[in-house]
Amino acid sequence: MNTNIARKIKVCVDQMVPKEHDYEIYTSDTGIDDMLVLRIITNAWRKLGKAERIAKVQSSVLRKLEAPEKKSIFRFSVVTPEEWREIRLQFVGDKPKLLGYRRSSIATH
Repeated sequence: MNTNIARKIKVCVDQMVPKEHDYEIYTSDTGIDDMLVLRIITNAWRKLGKAERIAKVQSSVLRKLEAPEKKSIFRFSVVTPEEWREIRLQFVGDKPKLLGYRRSSIATH
């Protein structure tokens, strides 16, 4: 992933996720051109449905990217740490790459 796109995504997610919550950002190759799946793991919006979490992050991130940069993201995923543990068990081959994270000293789990 282009470092400029990665920086924009990290800044956007950092601004979105409430300071009292941790998060991790992962990317996974899709095997389609240079497109990636962008995953945000956080407890921040655990009471929202998956579609609501995705829409929240997707609309915010896409507003920050230029048209060619948007084309590198195949889809968004926003999951809780518990959901992430289940998803990771299904990975075969290339593992997701850590793009960024925040470990808040005031985070509650």
